[in-house]
Amino acid sequence: MKHGSDLPTLGRLASCEIGFDELQSFIRKRAGLSVHQFHMKAADNGLILCGWVRSYYAKQLVQEAVMERTTIPIASNEIRVTSSVTA
Repeated sequence: MKHGSDLPTLGRLASCEIGFDELQSFIRKRAGLSVHQFHMKAADNGLILCGWVRSYYAKQLVQEAVMERTTIPIASNEIRVTSSVTA
């Protein structure tokens, strides 16, 4: 979902090495089954990572993969760590 407040960062991402949708797809493939309902939101100060994982290690892997593919800062990593299947 692209909101008005998303446009500055989305514009920065579009002009960078990889597009917003392509970055989300890369993360899903890289993290495999370890990240669920993964998506990103754009904020004025960077990307917000969302979804859930079963370990803090998996959460860190997702964050590292994002940092590997773009120079846009991560404003917030809101990926939840839970053992529940119904997160």
